[in-house]
Amino acid sequence: GLEADNSTLAYGKVNNVTVNATNGNANGLAAMNSGALGSDTAMNGAISATAKGSNYVIANAVYASDISSVKLNGVTGISAVGANAVDAENGSDAYAVNAVSSSDVEIAMNGDMKASGSGTTAYADGLFANYSKVSASGVKNLIVSATGTAGDESAWGVDATGGSDVALAMGGDMKVSSTGNAYGVDAYSDSTVSLSGAMAISVTAESGDAYGINAYDRSAVSADAGSLTAVSNKGAAYGINLYTDHVSSIDVTGDLTVRSAAGGTGITAAGAQHQITVGGLTDISIAARGYNAVYAADGANVNLNGG
Repeated sequence: GLEADNSTLAYGKVNNVTVNATNGNANGLAAMNSGALGSDTAMNGAISATAKGSNYVIANAVYASDISSVKLNGVTGISAVGANAVDAENGSDAYAVNAVSSSDVEIAMNGDMKASGSGTTAYADGLFANYSKVSASGVKNLIVSATGTAGDESAWGVDATGGSDVALAMGGDMKVSSTGNAYGVDAYSDSTVSLSGAMAISVTAESGDAYGINAYDRSAVSADAGSLTAVSNKGAAYGINLYTDHVSSIDVTGDLTVRSAAGGTGITAAGAQHQITVGGLTDISIAARGYNAVYAADGANVNLNGG
C-alpha cells in the first residue's frame, strides 16, 4: 500500500487502496519510525488489507508505530482480514486501525469499519491503541470477528491500553463476535475511550467471556448507545463493567441485555463516582447466574429509569 518509514508521504488524489498478501502480512496505509502519512486532499474510496498464509499473519488496514502519524479524510470504508486455515498450527491478527508506541491516527470517514481474523487462534481489533492516540469520526457500522478452534480467540471493537486516548464517533451499530472472548469497548492501563453515536452495541462470545463496556486499571470510558447486549454461550457475560478509580459516564437509552452460561454481571460500578444511566424503553434481561445483576459501590450513581 502506502508506507512512510522515517519519512513524510503526502499523497494526492487516491481512490481505493487494496493490499492482498497470499503468504504474509499486509499493510494498507502505514507510517513507522517517526514517519508521517497524510494529505490535505480527501480520498474517495476505501482501504483494505488482507493477509493469508500458512504461518501466523497480520493484516493492518491503517498502521502507525514508533512516534508516527497518519491523517486521513474522505475514506468510504476500512477493512482488515487475517486468514489462516483452521487446521494449521497458526492463526492471524487483523486490525482496522492499529496505533502503537506514541503514535497518532486521525480518520474522517463515511462508511463501515471492519476487522476479521481466523485460524487456529485469531485476534481482531476495530481500533487498537497502545500508548497512542486514535480519533475516528463518521464510522457507520463497526464489525469485528475472531474465529478459531483453540478457544482463546479475542475480538475488540475498541481496545485502548498503555495510557492511550481513543475517540470514536459513529452513526450505526457496533457488532463484535468471537469463538473465544469478545469486548465492545475495553479500556485499561491508564487509558480513556470516548464513544458517541452508537445505535446498538452487540457483543457475542461463544466459549469465552463477553464484555459490553469494560474499564479497569486507572482507565475511564465515556459512552452513549441506543442499546447494549452482551451474550456468552459458554462463559461469563458483563454488560457494563467498571472497576476503576477514574470516573466513567455511560448512557444507554434503550435496552440492556446480558445473558451467560457461567456467571457475570449486568452492571458493575466500583472504585469511583461513575455515572450510569439505562433508561427509556429499557428491558433489562440478565441471566448471568451466581453474580449480581447490578452492583454499585464507592459513590457510583446507577439510574435504571433514564433521565
